[in-house]
Amino acid sequence: MSKRRAPATETPLADPTALTMAMVLRETEAVRDEITRREGHLRELISEKFASVSTQFKERDTRQERETRNSELAVTAAFQAQEKQAVAQDKSNGLAITKSENATAETIKTNRDLSISETRSLAKSVDDLKLQVNTIIASGMTVKEQQGAQHAVHTDTRGLVSMIVGIVGGSIGLISFVAWIFESMSKG
Repeated sequence: MSKRRAPATETPLADPTALTMAMVLRETEAVRDEITRREGHLRELISEKFASVSTQFKERDTRQERETRNSELAVTAAFQAQEKQAVAQDKSNGLAITKSENATAETIKTNRDLSISETRSLAKSVDDLKLQVNTIIASGMTVKEQQGAQHAVHTDTRGLVSMIVGIVGGSIGLISFVAWIFESMSKG
C-alpha cells in the first residue's frame, strides 16, 4: 500500500493543540488584564467610599462638638440670666418690704395721733361740762330747780361719763391692737 500524498494544492493543517494553547494563553492574559483593571477600579471605588465615610465621621464629630459647645453656652447663659433675675427679685422684695414697713409705721403713728387728739377732745368736753355744772350750782337756783337741774345734770353727766369711758376704752383697745400688729410685724 502506498502512501498517498496530499496534493500540493492543499494547505497543511496546523497542530490544534498549539493553537488552542496560544488562544487559551491570550484569553487568560485578557481576563487577567480585565480583572486587574476592574480590581484597580474597585480599589478606587472602595477608597472613595472610605474617604466619604471618614469625611462624614469628621463632619459628625465637628457638628457634635459645635452642638455641645452651643448647649454649654446656652446653659451658662440661662444660669447667668436666672442669677440676675434672682438678684433683681431680691432687691425688689427688699424695697417692697421697706415700703410696707414704712406705711405700717405711718399708719400706727396716724392712729396714735388720732387717739391722742380724740382723748384730749373728750377731756375738754368733760371739763366744759364740769364748768357748766358748777355755774348752775353757783347761780343760786332754788332747791327745786337745783334738784331738777341736778337730776338732769346727773343724767346727762352719767350718760356723758359713760360715753367718755366707752370712747377711752375703745381708744385704748384700738391703740393696743395697733401696737400688737406692729409688734407682730417687727417680729415676723
